[in-house]
Amino acid sequence: VKQEIKQLQESFAGVRTILSVDRLDYSKGILQRLQAFEELLQNNPEYLEKVVLYMIVVPSRDTVPQYKHLRDEIDKRVGNINSMFRTLNWSPVQYFYRSFPIETLSALFASTDVALVTPMRDGMNLVSKEYVASRIQNNGVLILSEMAGSSRELIDAIIVNPNNMNMMTSAIKQALEMPAEEQEIRMINLRKNVSKFNVKHWVKIFMDRLQEVKAQQLALRTRYVSELSTKAIYKIYAKTSNRIFFLDYDGTLVGFHADPKKASPDAELYQILQNLTADPLNKVVIISGRDYETLEKWFGHLPVTLIADHGAWQKLNADWERAPALNASWKKTVFPVLETFA
Repeated sequence: VKQEIKQLQESFAGVRTILSVDRLDYSKGILQRLQAFEELLQNNPEYLEKVVLYMIVVPSRDTVPQYKHLRDEIDKRVGNINSMFRTLNWSPVQYFYRSFPIETLSALFASTDVALVTPMRDGMNLVSKEYVASRIQNNGVLILSEMAGSSRELIDAIIVNPNNMNMMTSAIKQALEMPAEEQEIRMINLRKNVSKFNVKHWVKIFMDRLQEVKAQQLALRTRYVSELSTKAIYKIYAKTSNRIFFLDYDGTLVGFHADPKKASPDAELYQILQNLTADPLNKVVIISGRDYETLEKWFGHLPVTLIADHGAWQKLNADWERAPALNASWKKTVFPVLETFA
């Protein structure tokens, strides 16, 4: 790697270098990056022959028509920039459509002046962290999209909105002109963040969160009514003259079963329901997600109210009735919002 760094520094002698590394994908903002670089050269002719964009695009899904079109657009944009600004001794964009070994990438991270990492959307983006981790001399500037997850940590980077071309162009100019002292301050802070939030840190957070979820699950386990509570409930029950019992079927009146068809009521359950309904002061409602034919077969002979299909059907008296249709007018308002983010 040291040998490659030396070779790159010799080849880049006299020019400032901007590094862009991404796989071929619309979410990476590659075309927007090229547009910002083109506008930089158009508006700042003093950078002609003084700066190079070293762009690496790693092949990905290029047999898919949309991705093939994206590659063609990148090729066209690179060609336009180079044909517009190239001189005999200088090409503004050094473009490579292939992958590189880790040794070469490490050398590029360590030797280029600016890293341009501006995805339109990205969950984390490790390229930004790899660039920072490689800057052992505490120099260099990271330009990072606010749409990348890593921007929440790497706050000492120059944070940009990749949709704003003026901001992107200004950020590149700021990075190229940033004093060495400011570069060092920013990079020291960035490297502290990267070294602190390492794989051990994230594994610990992940395992801690799993333990939290497990604790929440344990807290929600079925709790049996204590003897004291049972006596209190019975005392209140005996005093009241109008009682209603809402009883869920699966998991309450009967246990869960691998085969739901086998979770039918037994003689003990029928006896409990008969005892409850024998008291004229009691009203019993059985609620289930099962179909109404099944509930009718099992409980139709008992003086109970039945709710089937999670409320779609109900038997309040002698006959089953479908629940009134819900008003779906809200969908007209919600659908346009969903389509916007689809």
